[in-house]
Amino acid sequence: MTSVINYLGSFIEWYRPVSLAELLNLRHTYPGNASKLVFGNTRVQIETKYQQIEYPRLISLTFIDELKQLERTKHSFIFGAGVTLTRLQSTLILWKNQMASDAGVDICQALLDQLKHFGSTQIRNVVSIGGNIINPLSTSDLSPIFQAADALLELHSINSGVRRVPFRDYLMPHHCVSIKDDEILVAIHIPFPQASSANAYRRPVSHGQQSIPERPINQKVVGSSLLHQSAYLHTTGEAKYTNDIPQLQNTLHAALVLSKQSYARIKHIDISAASNVPGFVSYVSHTDVPSRNDFGAVVHDEEVFASSIVQCVGTIIGLVVCESERSAQMASRLIQIDYEPLTPIILTIDEAISHKSFLGNELQLQRGDLATGFGNADNTLEGVVLIGGQEHFYLETNCCMAVPSNDNGELTLYSSTQDLTCRSFGAPQSLLACETIIEHVAAHLNLDPLVVRCRNFYKEGDLTHFGQKLERWNVPRLFDELVESSDFIRRQKSVDDFNRMNAYRKRGLSILTTKRGVGYHFKSLNQAGALVHVYKDGSVLLTHGGTEMGQGLHTKMVSIAAEVLDCDVDRIHVSETSTDTVPNATKTSASISSDINGMAVRLACEQIRERLNILLRSDNDQLQNLSWDDLVKHAYYKRIDLSAHGFYAAPDAFNTDFGQNRANYHYFTQGAAAAEVELDTLTGDWHLLRVDILMVGVKMR
Repeated sequence: MTSVINYLGSFIEWYRPVSLAELLNLRHTYPGNASKLVFGNTRVQIETKYQQIEYPRLISLTFIDELKQLERTKHSFIFGAGVTLTRLQSTLILWKNQMASDAGVDICQALLDQLKHFGSTQIRNVVSIGGNIINPLSTSDLSPIFQAADALLELHSINSGVRRVPFRDYLMPHHCVSIKDDEILVAIHIPFPQASSANAYRRPVSHGQQSIPERPINQKVVGSSLLHQSAYLHTTGEAKYTNDIPQLQNTLHAALVLSKQSYARIKHIDISAASNVPGFVSYVSHTDVPSRNDFGAVVHDEEVFASSIVQCVGTIIGLVVCESERSAQMASRLIQIDYEPLTPIILTIDEAISHKSFLGNELQLQRGDLATGFGNADNTLEGVVLIGGQEHFYLETNCCMAVPSNDNGELTLYSSTQDLTCRSFGAPQSLLACETIIEHVAAHLNLDPLVVRCRNFYKEGDLTHFGQKLERWNVPRLFDELVESSDFIRRQKSVDDFNRMNAYRKRGLSILTTKRGVGYHFKSLNQAGALVHVYKDGSVLLTHGGTEMGQGLHTKMVSIAAEVLDCDVDRIHVSETSTDTVPNATKTSASISSDINGMAVRLACEQIRERLNILLRSDNDQLQNLSWDDLVKHAYYKRIDLSAHGFYAAPDAFNTDFGQNRANYHYFTQGAAAAEVELDTLTGDWHLLRVDILMVGVKMR
């Protein structure tokens, strides 16, 4: 008689054995891909959701006691494959204190050091040791320790019995030792190192120090330390995201159908297999939006659903609608699309240049004569800077919920979608290219890069290459102050001495200066709005057009509102950014959101404050000592408008005209930084030893 619990769903079977014998029988019956072992379920969710892998059966390991042993013998540690990382961590701490100076202390400490950086507390609470081993990833935090400690894997199966294999052989490329389809990882054995095989090593202790000089400020709130507006919600896990909104009855779910070809023509779409999925409702394509199948940030040059040509892998072709999210995702993968490959397929910048494939109109700012400059130069250098791509690793899932508001066809949309087309519009990449050029020039001329940078500093009143005169220019002063405050000259000599004495460990010390133009090149984007309501109980509802993404924008807006209204911060509540309160909001980017939204909030609050001040001036002196709440209540009884809309348009200094070779900013952020790094040239291991940063400005919070 078996005690295995079995659940049968629409798409999958779930088994929950309670003993090792039951598990071995199940794995013998359903070997390999016929079943998938599950413990914390972190890996399976990634495979099913992002890699489109479907498992017909899942076998849960969470109730098998034989997989949960933790034992310390005279010569080794034994870790059960089903032990969670949290339990392992607490046990290792106990063992380390008990063992004092025994042979296994170093292994305990090494594992504890790695576990501190392994995922989050929630992940460590559910993830098992065995799951981390069976899915051997190059980024695993524990694999290097197991490999260095000569760990052994204990494997069980009905056909092969019990065997132990070296972990390092299992981890090697192409697996010198492979786990058979019906085998179960039961335990990991870690032998204690012998005295003769121990390697002595030392690592410098990491430490940090932050020194921000305090400056006297005239404001009561702006510039003071305020708690982040979302701090409690995020740290307690109580923050509600779009996907947390309770679903209404008869809610349908949609999943995107994406192109699997990089550049091709759509010949035929077959939805017959998808329509057989339980809960299938409909398939939506470009034919369902014939008049509005285009969109774009400025120019509507992209299609919502591809009508005939797909431009890249991931192009949206259609939408599958089903009664459940799982059904929609499964049905979307069953849509069969017949493609006709097109050429040329352009994958690199060099290929795009050779095919003269350029995006949009070419915009140029020209200064000087490049050909003459190169012709008169004593030295001509050539080089290439290659910068890899970066995947947008979002913290919140992309989700949109549409709820019908009434019978007039109105929809209320709750959206968490993110349009991160690029990062800083190429600014970091161009900075890296320019700094590489400076280093190349310095190396070729046998000069200190510091000398080359100093000779090319802007000076007060200089014109930039885009024709803007530099005023209130502080970078040279910042540089001089940083050289002195960071003790750069002495440390540079120390770095040179260190490099002469060490063959494989090297140190580098460098100072870089920077300026960042704040604002958009397009004049129309330099605008923002805000809406402020003051209620008769003294509470304030603030809405602005910026997006809070963790950078503290809401907190800054609250501090501005509290400063202008002269009320306590805790009386102000920031409502979600919404088109029904602040329409036509400018996107949150270009380091200008605090500036333009802050000014809009200030203008709105100044209107309300001025109305209250008029009341104070016109009434008797008894109002002068009223609290904020009482003053607002009195204003309400006097029928004074306690709502205001603020609108801010940045000065024309932002205006850009490529035809006139002009691109001006309102101001520049200016700063300098010195960094010292130590690198192991054999392993690539590096340590950031010290960083000194100087910035011009006064903090808002």
